[in-house]
Formats: sequence, structure tokens, C-alpha cells
Amino acid sequence: MSPASGAFGNETGLKCTVRDSESRQSPDRCSDIVPRIESNAAPFWPAGTLNEGKLGALSDDEILERTLQRMGRMRRAIGQRYKWFYHLTPIGNVASIKTSGLKTNFDGYYPSPVVRELLGDRSEFITCVSPLGGDQVQPAVSKGPFACLAIVNEALPDRLGLDWSCVGAIGIMGQIWAGEPDMSLADAFVAAVKRWGTMAFYDDVPRDQLKICSRGCLPHDPGSWPRLIDVTDLDLVMSF
Repeated sequence: MSPASGAFGNETGLKCTVRDSESRQSPDRCSDIVPRIESNAAPFWPAGTLNEGKLGALSDDEILERTLQRMGRMRRAIGQRYKWFYHLTPIGNVASIKTSGLKTNFDGYYPSPVVRELLGDRSEFITCVSPLGGDQVQPAVSKGPFACLAIVNEALPDRLGLDWSCVGAIGIMGQIWAGEPDMSLADAFVAAVKRWGTMAFYDDVPRDQLKICSRGCLPHDPGSWPRLIDVTDLDLVMSF
């Protein structure tokens, strides 16, 4: 398959690997396996730079606090940069997701207290997603086979942020700032998600906002996939 060249590159293929459990806090979470190609920038997001001036060295908690206090800006910035986001789930979960939507999940691990202070109860319930076009793929801890779901930028939940369940996903933002201290908060957030290939949702995604890769579909072209609620025969869902 030869994907259309995107605005940010043209890596190809669907690379599925299983990562050692030390790289994500939860040994049970199914992390995301996504096509390693670039996607066209989202057309509907307004252009513009979210400038906040120079930012010095910050701790992981300070980075979490700043990004979570400005989740609307982070959502706008990541949606401007990427149109599609992927989530992999075991095939056995597809029927319930079709009925109830993509629910956030608690795997027995808690984030830093700053997350609970800002987001309240259930802040440990998250869904991990990967942008189409990230620099790396965060492979799965759990065993497959998996189904691949896609969410378009217009359907991004209001509450999202760095994936604290993936070791290094917060620290990389600090490293990016250290190298480019004039970068804005939103631009550094987008760069960190691109570099680490993962992001966390704190809200559910409605079932009618989910697409699913089915047999005969191009893995790197979620715009052509059917909506999950329109798939009548789940045996036709492509497994990875």
C-alpha cells in the first residue's frame, strides 16, 4: 500500500510491537499501535500561536499543572496539528464499545496528586490515544489481537493532556523546553505528544464519534473507515 503523502512526512506501514511493561505503569493497559505515517493538518482548526513567553525548567508536576490548567489551549493546539487519533483495544471489547462508547479506564495506578487536585475524582480514569503521524509508536503491553479505533479532531474530548501512565511522556516536554526555551506552552505540548506518540483523554468518546478499521480498509486512512455504529458484522473488523 502506498499512502498519500501528508503535510508532515510520509512514513508507511502498520508496525505492531509489544513493549516491555516497565515503559508503561500499568501491566494491563492496552496501549496504542498506530500506522507510522504523517497526516494532513486539520483544516478546521484556526491557525495561530499560543504564546506564553519564556519558560524555565519545570518539574513533572509543574508541567502537568500548567497543561491541565489550560486544557482548552492544549486541545486546540493538538487538533490544529493532527486530524486523527488512534486507540487500540482488544477485539473482545468492540461489542461493548459499540454499545456504550469508548470509556476511560482505571488500571489500578494513580497519577500525581496534582492531577486529582485539578480534575477531582476519577482523574485516574484515562484513555490513551496516539496521533496519526507521531515520531514513535507506543506498543501494547497486553496481548492481541486488537481492533483499531480512530477519533477525528472535532471529536476530541474537552479534557485531555500528557499521558502520565507512559514513562517519559511528561519528562520529554521538559527536555523540549530546555532545548527551545522560547517555545510556547501549547507548542511544547504538541511537540511532546508528537515525540512520545501518546496522549491521555479524561473523558469518554461517544460511540457515534468512533471509526473502526475493517477488512478492506487502508490502515493509514481512517477517513475512509466506517463508523463503529454502522458495522453490523463485527467479524469484519480488522485485527492486528
